[in-house]
Amino acid sequence: MAWVIYRPLVDRWLPSIVGLPREGPGVHSVLTSTVPLALQERRFSYRGDRFEPHEVRTEFWLHSAHKDFGDVFPVCAMWGCTTEWRREVEALEPGVHQFFPISIRRPRSKRPIFRLDGREAGPDDFHLFNCLQQIDAVIPERSSGSVERLKYGLLSFNVRDDDLCVAREAVTGRHLWQDSRKAGAREHFFISDALMEAFRRAGLTGFKARPVREELGAAATCENRLDVES
Repeated sequence: MAWVIYRPLVDRWLPSIVGLPREGPGVHSVLTSTVPLALQERRFSYRGDRFEPHEVRTEFWLHSAHKDFGDVFPVCAMWGCTTEWRREVEALEPGVHQFFPISIRRPRSKRPIFRLDGREAGPDDFHLFNCLQQIDAVIPERSSGSVERLKYGLLSFNVRDDDLCVAREAVTGRHLWQDSRKAGAREHFFISDALMEAFRRAGLTGFKARPVREELGAAATCENRLDVES
């Protein structure tokens, strides 16, 4: 079984964290001015593009009144995470994704930001997460709800409501990915049962999760079936 994780639409888990202490050009971008303008439309974390450290901002600003937040949280609509969340991902997929250390401060106050256990957040506690694993996984014909095929090979589906099914032969051995054909916003990730169990054991917060069925895809060969089912 696989899972899909996404941010809950409640204020508790949605701090306002942006790239500048006040409104201005680029306030909602995680990228620095060193990224060429023609590449600004690359969606950090949602398209599988790799970034260099100098292309990603290291300093961000908390504009809401949150005292603390979960182990995953929005940063300019991308995914920020704690060191604990990073540790669980890299324990199963070392070196597969990118994590960029970041600092988070308040623009008009020196009040500290705390962790959920009451500790003051330190300089190594927060990261930007860049997912680099993009695969064709969802089987629309075996999913139900609003799932549909669109033009140019794209798919439309709602991770909050649809009953999704992914191809077992495509996801076996993987632990965190996105479907490369998803149209529109991709503010979610698919994860393996093993990674979901690791998140639970570690008591990580800030996201919701729904189970996703795994089945052999329609194009699987007999050899594939034996490999996957053995």
